[in-house]
Amino acid sequence: MTIDEDSTGVIWATWTQVAGSASAGWTNTVYVNASAPGGTSWPTPFVIPASDPHPGPDDISAVVAYGHNKIGVMWSDQISNTVFWATRTDGTSATAASSWHDQPALKGRGLADDHLNLKSLQGDTSGRVFAAVKTGLDDTSADKTLPELLLLTFKPGTGAFTQSTISTIGDCVTRPQVLLDGQHNIVHVFQTAPASTVSGCAFSGVAGSIYEKTASMSNPVFASGRGTPIIEDSASHNLNNVTTTKGDVNSATGLVVLASNDVTKRYWFADKSL
Repeated sequence: MTIDEDSTGVIWATWTQVAGSASAGWTNTVYVNASAPGGTSWPTPFVIPASDPHPGPDDISAVVAYGHNKIGVMWSDQISNTVFWATRTDGTSATAASSWHDQPALKGRGLADDHLNLKSLQGDTSGRVFAAVKTGLDDTSADKTLPELLLLTFKPGTGAFTQSTISTIGDCVTRPQVLLDGQHNIVHVFQTAPASTVSGCAFSGVAGSIYEKTASMSNPVFASGRGTPIIEDSASHNLNNVTTTKGDVNSATGLVVLASNDVTKRYWFADKSL
């Protein structure tokens, strides 16, 4: 589940919820909920009023506030090979279908997987949203040059997403997190990949070390490779699941990321100035 706060003080939450059984089959549904201002109370959760709120059982959703008065919800759907994006304006009915507009953010065979992370730059007058998403192309192709992680950039002025490759299948990366530095116009992406002493991997998604890659927010073109190791446990190459703040970063805040080692049962962190 992820949360964010809109311009009226309402806290929004989204998650996916699986029902059914192995014999009868499984149904997954994208739910949202909106609190009273300040999160003081919560009504009954509801299914997002979108054209396809039923992704695969493994899929997830995320929410972000953007553009000073908008809420956006993104979810993966491996059944339809689509990453969906639904938006609404603050102050409109939370449950009415007429308040929501949904569209594909990414669509195509093998392009949807169940890893995504959303961020917006609150001071950005254009209201851009940046999403790091993982594809499933490693399951559909042997071409190691195809994208494993993509950065999707939503531009409200056009109402569409652009995309750029963060890392390829050959980089063997997973679990992306995106972080925005508006002061320096830089988008940071953190990802898991095998340790820096390891070349190649048995499969995408293997634990190892945490890497950082950066690009210009205005023209997000990432250099090739896994990036720079930012957290590495030389005694146990099992770091994974990097996480960081939802807010913007700058030279006053610095940057902090956290990751876990499931084998040694330890959390690791890295911090750096900007």
